[in-house]
This record gives sequence, C-alpha cells and structure tokens, in this order.
Amino acid sequence: MRKYIVAISLGLLALGLSSCHRNAAGKGDDVVFTVSGTGFRLKSSDSGFASNDILGIFAPDMEQYNVKASVAGGSKLVPDKRIRWKKGQKEKSDFYAYFPYDAGIKTPSHTFTVASDQTGADSFLASDLSTAHASAAPPSEVAFVLEHRFSRISFLFSGLSGGETISKVVLKDVFTQATVDLGSGTPSSPANKADVCAHKVSGTEFVAILIPQAYLKAVVTTSKGRVLEYCAYSPVTMESGYAYQAALTVPAEGHDTSEIGFSFTIVEWDGGGSLSYGEPSV
Repeated sequence: MRKYIVAISLGLLALGLSSCHRNAAGKGDDVVFTVSGTGFRLKSSDSGFASNDILGIFAPDMEQYNVKASVAGGSKLVPDKRIRWKKGQKEKSDFYAYFPYDAGIKTPSHTFTVASDQTGADSFLASDLSTAHASAAPPSEVAFVLEHRFSRISFLFSGLSGGETISKVVLKDVFTQATVDLGSGTPSSPANKADVCAHKVSGTEFVAILIPQAYLKAVVTTSKGRVLEYCAYSPVTMESGYAYQAALTVPAEGHDTSEIGFSFTIVEWDGGGSLSYGEPSV
C-alpha cells in the first residue's frame, strides 16, 4: 500500500509543480486570429488571402513583435510563435497586422519603401502595403481587416497601330518612402525621391504602387523606340488607399509632341485588369 501512496503523492507533486509553472508564466489561452480585406482583391485572385500567404503580427501587451503568421483556409491566421492572453486578462489589448511580411520590421511604426523598379511581379506586390489594427479581450477572436495604405496608379493606352506596344512607363521624381504607424495606418513624412518603373500588365496597361503624394509626370517608351512625355493638367494629390487611372492616347508616328496632357480618375483598386503572380520572396 505504501508503494501506491508514494506514487500518487509524486504524481500530485508533479501536477502541482506543473500548475505553478503555468501560473508563474502568467499566460492564458492562445489568441485566435482571423484576417480579411475590405472590399478589394489583396492578390491576383478574387478570393482575397490564399493559404500560406504570410503576414506580420504585433502584440505589444504580450511582448510579441513582428511575429510571422500564415493564412490557413483563407481566413485563419496562424502565428509561428504562440501569442497568449495574459492569465486572467479581462481588459482589451491592441493588435496590429500588416502584409506582405518583412522580417526586418521591429516596431509598429516603421519606414516602408516602395520599389523603384516595379517591373518584376515580386517587387510590385511587395510595394503594396496593407495594415490593420484591432482591439479585443479574451475570449473573443482578433479579427484583422486589412486596408491598402499607399496609392495605386494605372495607365491605359490607346491609339497604337502597326503592332506598336508600350514597353516602359517611368513615373518621374516621386517619393518612395513613408513612415506608417500600424495603429492609425496613415503614411507620413514622405522621403527619398526617385524614378519608379511601373509594372507591365499588357502591352497597353501599366500599374505602380506609390507613396501618397502630388504627382505630375510619366515618361513612356514604345516598342518602336518612341519616347513620349505625359504631364498631368494639374498636380494630382493621391491619397492613402485610393486607386487612380489615366487613359492615355498615343499620338500617331510623325505627330509626337514634347508634352502630352492627361488627367486621372478614381477607380476600384483592382478594376484595371488581372495580375497573375505568386508571393514575393521573404
């Protein structure tokens, strides 16, 4: 009988030590995250996030910063490190998420950069920053609804003939950096001007992601080597989360002008056409 008593006592002691260890850690249940977009296509498909898309999560109350998280089943967000509520927590905590993931980000306020060369699929997608802020208390889920934070600009060309296409569109002298607070989501302090090469969707459509700013000029090169300058009739002040489109007419050969005026209209973020590419390298 003593043998069994000793065994039971050791088992109870182990259980007690395990319980004390959990309580000392001050951790509660795992936080459950979901993710979605707000009224736009986040990638090349109409279904929003796809499985294995990678986002970053900040949970300052839990001392978790830029945790890499994968999308599962289109809406569930699975961190690669456990993020847990505080033991016995009742009050709300703030959480932040952004896409696409960047391992170099350390704080919820970060200077983001759009690529100056967006001709490649990876660099174009990686420039399209989306963020979300959510407040929640256990046992509720933390639901992130991401929104675009920069501006999308697209050009649609007409008037081409004789097999001529557009080979390059360069947005001249634009800001490529801005500080974004993941709480407010508002870009600020634009900096570092450069020329930005747009992404080619087709021979007549190009797109680019820009820091919100006033924009004026594009230089267009055709497959026949013609170089055309397009300047906005007046400065276009692009705002965070808005998409803009310009319909540009290409003059016939022999009728080139040194400067061609154009104007923008506000459009749906992904209304211009379908882009097909995968995730940027991380």
